Amino acid sequence: MGRGRKEPTGHGIRSNGALWLGAMLATAGLFSGCAGQARTTGTGSDRAGQTGPAPERTIVIAFRNESTDLAAKIPNAVSSGQKELFNAYLIGRDHQNAPQPFLAEALPQLNTDTWRVYPDGKMDTTYRLKPGLTWHDGQPLTADDLVFAWMAYSDKGLGVFSPKPQDLIEDVIALDSRTVVIHWRALYGEADVLTDGFPPLPRHILGQAFADYQQDPTAREALLKRPFWTTEWVGLGPYRLDRWEPGYALYADAFPGYVFGRPKIDHVIARIFGDENTVLTNMLSDEVQLATVTTLRFENGMVLRREWGSRGTVFYDPTVNPQHAVVQFRPEYQKTPGLLDVRVRKALNHAIDRQALQDGLFDGEGVVSHSPVSPLEPFYPELDRTITKYEYDPRKTEVFMNEAGFFKDSQGYFVDGLGQRFRPDFQVLAGPIFERHQTIMQNTWSRAGIETVGATLSLAQQRDLINRSTFPGLGQRGAANYTVEQIGTPENRWTGANLGGYTNPDYEALWAAFNTTLERAERDRLQVQMAKLASEQLPGFMLYFNTNGISYVAALHGPQFTNIFWSVHAWEFRQ
Repeated sequence: MGRGRKEPTGHGIRSNGALWLGAMLATAGLFSGCAGQARTTGTGSDRAGQTGPAPERTIVIAFRNESTDLAAKIPNAVSSGQKELFNAYLIGRDHQNAPQPFLAEALPQLNTDTWRVYPDGKMDTTYRLKPGLTWHDGQPLTADDLVFAWMAYSDKGLGVFSPKPQDLIEDVIALDSRTVVIHWRALYGEADVLTDGFPPLPRHILGQAFADYQQDPTAREALLKRPFWTTEWVGLGPYRLDRWEPGYALYADAFPGYVFGRPKIDHVIARIFGDENTVLTNMLSDEVQLATVTTLRFENGMVLRREWGSRGTVFYDPTVNPQHAVVQFRPEYQKTPGLLDVRVRKALNHAIDRQALQDGLFDGEGVVSHSPVSPLEPFYPELDRTITKYEYDPRKTEVFMNEAGFFKDSQGYFVDGLGQRFRPDFQVLAGPIFERHQTIMQNTWSRAGIETVGATLSLAQQRDLINRSTFPGLGQRGAANYTVEQIGTPENRWTGANLGGYTNPDYEALWAAFNTTLERAERDRLQVQMAKLASEQLPGFMLYFNTNGISYVAALHGPQFTNIFWSVHAWEFRQ
């Protein structure tokens, strides 16, 4: 997936595909070596350019949220983005979202010695590491680090790692220091693309602590609270952590042993901003050289584009980051049972004015969509012909509500047979754009006879995985997954992307087939069928693609929107 993208030019809107089924106020000038400025070491004559090494360069990058750790395998409740600076995987995805060898020399190829499928439905895949790779501390990366990673990820008692793919792996063995064989207990269509789901772990750092935990499960907290996971992170990514000032910034240096070579920019300061206006101010003053996705609202970006002129690039992608209104399907949390009736969900969907959302949020620059799948995916035309669409039509809203037993009262709002008003909660994530879309939707729903109660999930509440999953009615969320394995529970510490707890046996069958099908065309067909079923049953309503953008100064060459840090090692400042 992810083919057929267009590269950015100037300040325009760029398109790219997206995989589906998925506040600090200080300025950077407070520290030495302002980003993007020459930073030298040595004598004064050296710094004057007479002799000595070339000046070192630093880039300050703005992020909206702060990671709670730097381990790629530990999911964060709130997306951050800093982890990509410090991690590397067997396989990565490039700016076209295509899989590329990363730490591994090559992707396994089906029906070769590197990817064998057996009559009993099991498989083997073989990965060979590139030579000479080291961890940030200089110790060699070996196949045994992948064996150790599988042991840690598979340990149910730790319970902090995302479940795939280790739940499908039977065993991992190291044939030699650079060759690892993964024995799969079942067919898995993504076995050749082990990205951030299966990163190595350094046995030389964690091995003894893990062994202590295996001998004494009460040592779990000691293992998981080690500073390794945060302030003493040792990874394989393009930058090596120097220090971390919580709530403010992460400081990092270029890693000479990086798999693609030492990054051209010597230092990175990953600044954490909780306020978009502060990011804008810092971009305009050249204190920040790159603002990542979600750090600037759409209107901030438009101001920056106007004020900058040729001083920088601002571009938006209108086909990523889908936003949904997800329905709570667990009766113990759902306080408006009428939402469990598919006719009511259809009624609500017909009362969503998606064009009004585009006009009110993005000045009409976005794209109206009834599916979270990017229009640039190769199977999108077939999907678009297949799914059920719900155009804005309050008359159909009334028809479906009447069929479900709700009729308008004297004030024009729907009530049930006992005269109780249908009045579900509609919770959105904190933030100007989300709160504005809440207002727009509440107004259009109200005109159609549906009264809703607005609620906001603060950033602190978003970081609490329980809060994200236990909303009482409708909850605005990002990429959604509607499989049982993705339902958050106390047992899995509320991880997973099926935040509404939706279940459907037909959907599960399609998902199982998708995961065990190895042929790409058939996998695409199954995605179309899953989209069709979701459009009929409406576990969530597709609202819009959040028209996110990135912004960077003109002197910075290299950033691209999709998988932005894939080529960070090649970024450079040019005068």
